[in-house]
Amino acid sequence: MKDTNVLAAHIVGEATKEPSVVKNPAAVALGRLGGLKGGRARAENLTSERRLEIAKKAAQARWSFYEKSNFELAIDNLLLLRLLDILEPIDDIDMLKLEKLVFLVEKDQQSHREKGFNFLFYRWVAGPYSNDLYDLVDTFVEDGVLTRQPLRLTVKGHELLRGYQQHIKKTDPIVKHMSNILETYSHYSPTALRDLVYGMDIVPTGEQTPINIRNARSRKRFLMKIPNEKCESRLPMTDIEAATFLVESNPNLMASLHKAREH
Repeated sequence: MKDTNVLAAHIVGEATKEPSVVKNPAAVALGRLGGLKGGRARAENLTSERRLEIAKKAAQARWSFYEKSNFELAIDNLLLLRLLDILEPIDDIDMLKLEKLVFLVEKDQQSHREKGFNFLFYRWVAGPYSNDLYDLVDTFVEDGVLTRQPLRLTVKGHELLRGYQQHIKKTDPIVKHMSNILETYSHYSPTALRDLVYGMDIVPTGEQTPINIRNARSRKRFLMKIPNEKCESRLPMTDIEAATFLVESNPNLMASLHKAREH
C-alpha cells in the first residue's frame, strides 16, 4: 500500500506540471515537406497489417488533444465496472452493445449536468463511436478484469469494484440515473440498439441545436467531457483517491515502480 500511495502522489504531482515544449516553425515545415515527398513511396511498400497499425495510430493522434484528469480517468474506470456489474445477468453484452449503452448513459448524465462518464463520442460507421472506451475495455481484458466474449467482470474485476464501493453507492443520483437507462435499453439486441441510437437526435456537448445522429457528418463530435464548473453533481472522490485507484487497477504501473527501485 505504501508503494501505491507513493506512486499515486507522484502521478498527482506530475499532472500539475506545465508542459514546456516549443517547436521551431521552420523545422516543422521542413519535416512536413520531406514527409509529403516520401510518403507515397513508403506507403506502396507497406503490408496490409502495417497499414492497419498506422491507421490506428493516426486515429489516436487525431484525438490526442482530448486529455482527462486523474479524477476523470478514475470515474470512467469505476462507472464502467459498475455498469458491467449491473449488466451481469445479461448474456449478450458485446462491444457494440456496451458502446451504445455507455453512450446513452453519458448522454443522460449530461442532461442532468452530472460529472459521470467522460468518453469522447463521435460519428462513425455504426453511429456514435469512442476510441477511449475501446482502449479502456482492451486494457481491462489484458489485465484480467474483464472477459471478452461476452464482456463480463472476472473475480478480479469484482474485487476491484468492491474496494471502491463507497464512491459509487446505489443511492447516488449518478448511479441511479445510470441504472434507469440500463433498465430501459439493456433488453435490446446489439444490432437493434445500434439502429435505435443511430436514429436519435442529440444536442452535442457545448452546442444548442439538436442534430440527427444518422445525418451528422463523419467524425462529428457528439459527447465530450463537461467542465467541473458546469456540473451540478459528481461522485465523491478526491484526486489522490483517484490516482490511487488508477495505480491499483493498473498492475503495469506497480511493476514499473518495483523494477525501477531494483536498479
